[in-house]
Amino acid sequence: MATTNGEDAQEIENILKGEESLLTREQEVERVVAAFKLNPYEILDLDMTNPTAITESVIRKTYRQKSLLIHPDKLSHPRGVEAFDLLKKAEGFLLDPEKRKHEQAIPLPICPWPSIPKFIFFFFFE
Repeated sequence: MATTNGEDAQEIENILKGEESLLTREQEVERVVAAFKLNPYEILDLDMTNPTAITESVIRKTYRQKSLLIHPDKLSHPRGVEAFDLLKKAEGFLLDPEKRKHEQAIPLPICPWPSIPKFIFFFFFE
């Protein structure tokens, strides 16, 4: 059966879109795994310069978008499960009002790394 140039072009475009999607998913896994493990904002790729703008709905929406990208059932990446677990843990931390309130109430300790947020100690050492 003969195909037209238009059909060939559409088939090539579909293949390229699939490859682009796979690349995006793999890059997201690498970004999550490379994020500072104790910073749930960085893991979810949220801008923490204005924490009051990070509402529960923003956290849930961002988590859903990221989880659809890197879910282990959708992508077979060697570190996909690790990235997905980090994503779940970050969402859980940020949705827990007690942990967030506790984090905001703690005075900043004197630290040789001032760029590290104060809540990092509570993210993994709960």
